[in-house]
Amino acid sequence: MSYFSCDLVNDVFKKETPFYAYLNGLPFETTFLKSASYLLHYREFTNIRDLILAKSRFILEDDTGIPYRNFPPAVWDVRLYGAYIKPVSDFSGVEQLDLKKAYDDPARVKPLPFHLGYHWSTNKDSILYVVKK
Repeated sequence: MSYFSCDLVNDVFKKETPFYAYLNGLPFETTFLKSASYLLHYREFTNIRDLILAKSRFILEDDTGIPYRNFPPAVWDVRLYGAYIKPVSDFSGVEQLDLKKAYDDPARVKPLPFHLGYHWSTNKDSILYVVKK
């Protein structure tokens, strides 16, 4: 496991930068995204989002990571755990109605026996376990 503290906005994290080349050269297997502040929902962070989608075989995240719409069923198998509720008041414009609809189908959702992320005090946490087909 590695931890990096850096700016991943597209203007800084460009494909021709050494850090991008370094990450692109790693053999991604699993990516874990937790409390990611919905940054990967914005167009200013497409370089890192696209790299994660291209390189990862498995992604484990809460709803603040890569948007649900970026996991087309032809490419990804998405397994849902917990419950989806709209983002905490600190974040606006990032509610995922498509993800909410997926969570509304009880046949698709499994229980989540622990708390993780911004909704820790509500007992309503969502985890997506995403597997590349």
